[in-house]
Amino acid sequence: MAILSIRHTPLWKDINSIINNSDNLYFYKWTARIHNANFNLDVIKIINFDLIRDYQNNIGDHAHIEFVLGRGDFIKYFFPFKENCYITITQTPRTFTNKSITGGTIVKTKYKMVYLEKDNEALNAIERDERFDVQALNLAGTVLVKCQLLDLSLEALRILYTGGTFKNTTYEKILYHTVGSNSMQVKVNGKPSIDAIDITPPDNNVLQPMTVIPDGTPIINIPTYLQEKRKGVYNSGIGMYLQRYNQNNTWFIYPLYNTTIYAKKTNKAILYIVPPQHFPDAEKTFKIENNTIKIVCISEKQYVSDGHSKIMDNGNGFRMSSASAYLLKPVILNKTGPIGARSRLNYEVSNKEMANGLNYGPVPDDEISDNPFVQYSTISRTYTDIITVLWLNSNPDLLYPGMPAKFIYLSGNILKTVTGVIIHTQTMVQMMNVGLLNGIYRSSTYVTLIVNKGNAIDKGPYNE
Repeated sequence: MAILSIRHTPLWKDINSIINNSDNLYFYKWTARIHNANFNLDVIKIINFDLIRDYQNNIGDHAHIEFVLGRGDFIKYFFPFKENCYITITQTPRTFTNKSITGGTIVKTKYKMVYLEKDNEALNAIERDERFDVQALNLAGTVLVKCQLLDLSLEALRILYTGGTFKNTTYEKILYHTVGSNSMQVKVNGKPSIDAIDITPPDNNVLQPMTVIPDGTPIINIPTYLQEKRKGVYNSGIGMYLQRYNQNNTWFIYPLYNTTIYAKKTNKAILYIVPPQHFPDAEKTFKIENNTIKIVCISEKQYVSDGHSKIMDNGNGFRMSSASAYLLKPVILNKTGPIGARSRLNYEVSNKEMANGLNYGPVPDDEISDNPFVQYSTISRTYTDIITVLWLNSNPDLLYPGMPAKFIYLSGNILKTVTGVIIHTQTMVQMMNVGLLNGIYRSSTYVTLIVNKGNAIDKGPYNE
């Protein structure tokens, strides 16, 4: 049977509507200024900007920048004060041909700079060069500088502590109070450190009689504390992340491995996967419709599955005694005496029956507990796989932590759909033209999704 080209499928209509949409598309001109109390320096050129957002293991952005400074500016100003420097990066909308755009939003972001001693080349004869005029040194040459960038809000919120006793309330309300309200009170550059907090509704919405959070608990640890040390929040892991989304600096608290959440969320993503030869230089790769971002990704697909071994290592279920059950009525009394009821005393959970009949439900280290959500999360993670795709000419600020996503591709003559959540992005920003003059920049983002292992993801090449 002949293999269909992607251009002869219903998928092509959706893809065409994205790459030919009439929305104003623009790239960005990137500029930067370094400053502290003693000086302001304009960067000659940004070479590249790398941004990693790991929604599974981190709580904030991991950013690096590489830029060019005049040798005089570096030696006289930047290097002596490198421990206390800030950088403001300005993204100005431009057309593909580097023309100005009316009505485009200029984005400015300020970071604390961390000079990377090991990554920067040692400068020879700095003491000798200090005797010369700044302008003369600038004319003599340039210096390539590499720095890590720290989010100012996150830097302040990392050292924010709280605690207290909360009666007759839910974990969701506790999170809004301890994380959201406390963060709002912290000022950065004269403004609240966050603009909003977004909490995915918890699976555990039970009114808790009393919840004690020890004094001196960092607010960044509270979601994990409630998930693992109290009675649990989500049955598919928990994540916490600070990110700019829709121009708002937002705390996100969300489940990590809930691959069924797509139908429950309003803001979501649809990823259309195409072979790279169809769009080697596509300018328009996304559009937004009704709170859904539709993205054309090229098929540099990476698929990771731990397969059957992960299930056999962790089990396809678990068995655990319920602590509170023993304080209620652990047995049923009748004329012949007490009768124990396993269903009243234990959590005995199986995610899915194994086809070979070898079901494995281990007893966790916490043999008796009232928090099954940690074990639910372990099982949820066991039944997931990972997919990574490449989004060219991207805007990673349109994605958010734990964003539900639909993955659509052509396999043979069949369109296939898989749903999951976004858990990681890595964005590389580079100048499109060569030379020291500032120009426009392209962004490319690798997007990683967690998907349900029950979806049979094809590992072979996509159709042409």
